[in-house]
Amino acid sequence: MRSTLSGGDDDGPAPMCRPLFEIRQSHDPDGALRVTLIGELDLAVSDHVRTSLGQLTHAHPRLRLDLSQLQFIDCTGIDGILGALADARRGRSDVEVDRFVSPTVGRFAALAGVGQALWPPSRRPVPVPVQPA
Repeated sequence: MRSTLSGGDDDGPAPMCRPLFEIRQSHDPDGALRVTLIGELDLAVSDHVRTSLGQLTHAHPRLRLDLSQLQFIDCTGIDGILGALADARRGRSDVEVDRFVSPTVGRFAALAGVGQALWPPSRRPVPVPVQPA
């Protein structure tokens, strides 16, 4: 977990640490576990995110990833998310990324061209023709 010093000066009180990244969990009304990523998702925490999401997908049948509180994301951060999504989908876990994202994530997804990986097109079941007996 990264942290930074905030507040205080040489003559004042000791500086306080505040986390630059955190993961919060809550439950949505439809029963999905909402996992909110908050702050700055970068090289310092991308492996932690992938590991945490992997553990959560094994423990919960439905997971919704909320990227609306991310203030910063870089290539390693999006790679951690995409890796976790790929792992979950290979394991047949029901994981989705909420389409409401922070402006930073929206810009990054558009520039990097990863929108389809984050929000795959819905797949309609293909009707199977029934052979007469």
